[in-house]
Amino acid sequence: MARSAIDVQFDDKDIYRLVNTLLKRIDNPQPLLKTVGRFIRKQTTKMFRGRRPDTGGVRGEKWPKLAESTIMQKAALKKRGKAIEIHRPLVRTGALRTSLAASSALKIMRKGLEYGTDVKSKKGFSYPGFHQVGDSRVPARRWLFLNKEELNQIAHSTKQFLEGKLVELTGKG
Repeated sequence: MARSAIDVQFDDKDIYRLVNTLLKRIDNPQPLLKTVGRFIRKQTTKMFRGRRPDTGGVRGEKWPKLAESTIMQKAALKKRGKAIEIHRPLVRTGALRTSLAASSALKIMRKGLEYGTDVKSKKGFSYPGFHQVGDSRVPARRWLFLNKEELNQIAHSTKQFLEGKLVELTGKG
């Protein structure tokens, strides 16, 4: 019985070119990091806007109702002339919101990014950290998070970056 042979040849130059292109993109992720950083900042701004415990707010995430003690503290501040929305979570003085909007809140590094603030409460504790994890007496009110849709947008943007087609993340809402 005669044997048949198949001879397969390919030009590996295209493969090497593609791998080298990907390595160059991975070695310089700043365009992706800047895009993701701006997106995270935009989504965080949305968290402070329009979020009320009785509605889903801008991003559809409901907050737990504020403690009666917090409502009373805010009411007292409002009586003293402070522009406060008594039932709005996270915003008493606006210090946390303002610090996250500052240019120093977003740091783009060579291979990563940091977004956050080290603003302290009047009592000296990490204000954002306290809101993120709370304490044993008070349930935490997460303030800095991304939902599944937003994480998927970042994953899609990362794929576009690797393909050389990076576009700005917009976020809905």
